[in-house]
Amino acid sequence: MKKDAIKMLLDENNNDNIVLYDGNKAIEFEQICIVNLEKDYCILRPVNSLEDLEEDEGLVYRFEESPDGQIDLIYEEDEKIVDQVFEVYYKLLDDEISSK
Repeated sequence: MKKDAIKMLLDENNNDNIVLYDGNKAIEFEQICIVNLEKDYCILRPVNSLEDLEEDEGLVYRFEESPDGQIDLIYEEDEKIVDQVFEVYYKLLDDEISSK
């Protein structure tokens, strides 16, 4: 049974990897972070290597509501937004490290 990736991402107690589909190809991701700018975004890191992506790199997806009310994850292609998402993530990491 497929688990709902959106519900898994939004569940604060869930640390399981999620699976997204590119056509018929299933890609497993590790959840890294959810960031809120004007929209909600998540950073996901592929469990297995992907072409054109370094081993420690993550991808940014935005949560997008469709007209029927369903939430989808859309790969974010705007480099400015991707940079902003990672800036917030790195600040959160710095804050967490500083508080220890």
